[in-house]
Amino acid sequence: MKKALIIFHVLFTCIVPFSMAQQHKEDKHEKIEAARVAHITSRLGLSPEQAQKFWPVYNEFSAKRETLRKQHRNVFLEARSGDLSNDQAKTAINNHIRMEKEEAALDEEYYGNKLQTVLEPRQIMQLMLAEHEFRKMLLERLKDKNPN
Repeated sequence: MKKALIIFHVLFTCIVPFSMAQQHKEDKHEKIEAARVAHITSRLGLSPEQAQKFWPVYNEFSAKRETLRKQHRNVFLEARSGDLSNDQAKTAINNHIRMEKEEAALDEEYYGNKLQTVLEPRQIMQLMLAEHEFRKMLLERLKDKNPN
């Protein structure tokens, strides 16, 4: 019985901090996402009708783009994990090029087509600028928190 209590205590003290850290990470992500939505909304000056049509299309685009970027990060993480053979390096390079093309095709599909059904071209350009500004702002805040 004592062993069971000790095991339970050890597991509990290991799992609870991990789940709290995971929740904190999710809370941070939600705050960043809310700030991004607010930034884009204010920059685009969307009418209520436009916003109702815009956000579902944009959220679909963002989800697809995030999936591609995660795959891209994984390619680089695998490459950094150790010494690569020439064949492995060549595969990583080809994967990188393929993913860059996929991301460009996704941009063309959404910026060039789908978003143009709900936004004016000048608003799409404002969207692209707003996304860039928001990423830059996040990086600056991150740099301010970690001055190393």
